[in-house]
This record gives sequence, C-alpha cells and structure tokens, in this order.
Amino acid sequence: MTNPIIIVEGAQYGSEAKGLVAGYLAETRSIDIAVRTGSINAGHTVPFGSKFYKMQQISAGWVRLGAKLVIGAGAYVSPDVLEREVHMIGEATGEGGRVKERLFIDEKAGIHLPKHHEEEKGFHERFGSTAEGCMAAIADKMKRSFDYLPFSKTDYAEEYQIVDTVKMLHKAYDDGKQIMLEGTQGTLLDLHLGNYPFVTSRQTIAANWVAEAGLS
Repeated sequence: MTNPIIIVEGAQYGSEAKGLVAGYLAETRSIDIAVRTGSINAGHTVPFGSKFYKMQQISAGWVRLGAKLVIGAGAYVSPDVLEREVHMIGEATGEGGRVKERLFIDEKAGIHLPKHHEEEKGFHERFGSTAEGCMAAIADKMKRSFDYLPFSKTDYAEEYQIVDTVKMLHKAYDDGKQIMLEGTQGTLLDLHLGNYPFVTSRQTIAANWVAEAGLS
C-alpha cells in the first residue's frame, strides 16, 4: 500500500523553520526519500547532533541516515553549493564521500552558475530579492538556447549519480516508500499568487513541489 506524500510548505514569506520541520519529520515519519527541487535562494536550517546546518540545495532530510536524497527535475543545481553541502553532510554524519551514494540528481535538473548571480545584481534593492541569481538561471533554461546545458550534461555531473528521478520516485511511491518533498521559500512569494512584483521567480505552493518532482 502506498503512503501519502509528505510536503513541507511555508505558508508565509519564507523563514518559517521549514528545515527544522523537515528534519523532524524525516526522523519521526521514517522518511525513505527526501526530495528538494527549487533553487538555492532559500536556506533551510536543520539541527544534527549539537550543531545547526544551513541547507540551500539538499533536503534537510539528510539527517535521517540511510534516507535517499533526491534533487528533482525542477531544481537548479549550483555545483559549488552542492559540493559544499555534500562535504558538510559527510563530516557531520561520518559518511565522508559516501554521501554521494545516497544522493540522486535528475537528468533534467537545470544548472545555476556564478554568472547568474552577477546578472541579478540590483534586484535585492528593488524587490527584496535574495539576488542569488535564481531568476537568471531559470530564464537561461526558458530561452532554450543551444548554449545552455542542464547540470547532467556538464563536467560537474561526473562525480554524481544522474538518473531519471521521476521514474525513481514513481516506483518508490508504488512500492509504499515514504516520500517527503521540501519546498523552498513561502506561499506568499508565489509568482502568480503572491504580492506581485514583490515575489520570487517561480510558484511556491505545495502543488508546485509535487509537479517539479514529476509526481503530479
């Protein structure tokens, strides 16, 4: 029998302690797969042991040792942030480089490069943006330029497990595995439903995280 998919969704403008909630649920609900899509413009803080860890790319569900970690199709992957977080989790858990054995990145996930950060300067002052470059990364993908490559087609992907996470998640769901989707930012920052133009560059409602994971 399948389990309901757990979605951690912020109901305000972000900073609702989603990392804390996601980490707690990962342990208490015995999460099998923790999924994060979105971009790196949200920092989810989760406690592990005696320290707190701020996550921008990987789900806070990593605190449940053995849980698979998925970066879904709707994500934009920053190579620098990803490598830093893998190292950080490895040190915290004692897994070292073995963290990559339970981390899966979708073959369609976008890429977020330093140039995107440069392109978005000035938006923080005008709209309260984090100015991390997430909008620029999304726009690059939307332009469908032949110069644009997803994360999986770049040299950065060589050390990671690149798979069709949509199929992976569907099979896990059919097999009765417990899946948790961790949304970024908050509902009131939704591009279409929020207080435009003081919004983010994507939808941030619960349905969006299901869709970006390919589970719609």
